[in-house]
Amino acid sequence: MKNLLSFLLFSNLAFGQEFYSMINPIKIFTIKSAVAGEVLFVDKSLEKTYINGTKIIQLDNHLDEVNLEQTKIKLLNQKTIYDIENGILDSYNKVSSKTRIDKDTQKIKVLNISNSIADMEMQIANLQNNIAKKTIKAKNIYLTSIEVEIGDFVNVGGLLYKAYDLSHGKLELFLPINEIGNFKNKTIYIDGIKTNLKINKISKVADEKNISSYKVEIIIKNPKVFSKLVKVEFK
Repeated sequence: MKNLLSFLLFSNLAFGQEFYSMINPIKIFTIKSAVAGEVLFVDKSLEKTYINGTKIIQLDNHLDEVNLEQTKIKLLNQKTIYDIENGILDSYNKVSSKTRIDKDTQKIKVLNISNSIADMEMQIANLQNNIAKKTIKAKNIYLTSIEVEIGDFVNVGGLLYKAYDLSHGKLELFLPINEIGNFKNKTIYIDGIKTNLKINKISKVADEKNISSYKVEIIIKNPKVFSKLVKVEFK
């Protein structure tokens, strides 16, 4: 009986070093729109492909483009007015016939024009930023799905597409809290094959569902396959 108990205890300890986990992408992206606009272009052929700098979606930016060009014209005009009014201020400062009130009034006019120029420059920057955000591109991702169609109107925060970072894989395991220190320096085997992998992260708080376990993360560089269930052993 004693031998049987020893065998069961040894079996439980051995089983405690063996876990199963799915190889998942290191990052999952859910990309939402930073601006509002009607969808004019969608390249659905890019779904389920790896993309690098390709345009995925185009939102309508026509009014922004018109506004941008008109604001640039207004800015040039305002700068011309500024030069004229500032020249007048310089001439006022060089003659004694102008009173302090005349000079201060002209100076206020120049400052107001300067503020107007600064506001227009900010408006131009915002328009350029909005226009850039309406051309949706992505780099170094695996595009899983595009969530809009041509003719849709997207609000700020509207879902655009989902994607994965496939440069690394991630294994997530739940290891017993009272044994967590024993796992840190052990050799990790994946499906019986010895690896150089190490635990990358260990949660400092017990998992909500597995209340007696800490969630740990193991990173795999350039895995050959994803969504594969593997056996993870610590020896």
